[in-house]
Amino acid sequence: MRRRYARVPTDTPVEIYTKSTVGPPLIGRIDSLSVGGALASCRESFDLRTELAMLFQLPTGFRIHAFGPVKYVVPERHFGLAFVDLDLDAQLHLEEFTQKALGYARRSSRVPHRTHLTIRSLGDAGSHDEESADTVLVSRNGGLLVCSATYKEGENIYLWSPERKCGACARVVFQQVWATGRLVEVGFEFLADEDFWKIDFANENN
Repeated sequence: MRRRYARVPTDTPVEIYTKSTVGPPLIGRIDSLSVGGALASCRESFDLRTELAMLFQLPTGFRIHAFGPVKYVVPERHFGLAFVDLDLDAQLHLEEFTQKALGYARRSSRVPHRTHLTIRSLGDAGSHDEESADTVLVSRNGGLLVCSATYKEGENIYLWSPERKCGACARVVFQQVWATGRLVEVGFEFLADEDFWKIDFANENN
């Protein structure tokens, strides 16, 4: 059956509540996300049709409160939750996030990957000050990151990994400024064939 909503991989912490939750919530991870639901995991297992509530934050800073039943379960305490009566703001933010995440990486497989980078513009005026950035999703040809600086579509940038002591030139393919916390999503593609992430994308998607 074809999915109604596009789903993207992610690696997002989530608080999980049941009707019997007393005290702190269960803490889990969301492995993939769409407007219609999520594939998640935690230390507890759930039966089909169990009603759950989720609280999580998108990389943009927008907080999502979602409710719904468990639609399926898979080994290792993974489960699929179908969102019910999601409010309009949450739907719009989820749809924009998933479409942006899908749009930047059509040429190759994409995987969730969090790492710290520094980023600077390579405009006509020369290199600008470096800004701090964190990746959300990456592909062989580019990635999606979150930072506080704004860039123009088509602008050339330089990315540096302090952890691995390497850098690469890239082009901004889109950006989205979010009012919450002045966060900026930046989608980019490398200007040359790169093995910047040192990730086996074929194995990551098996």
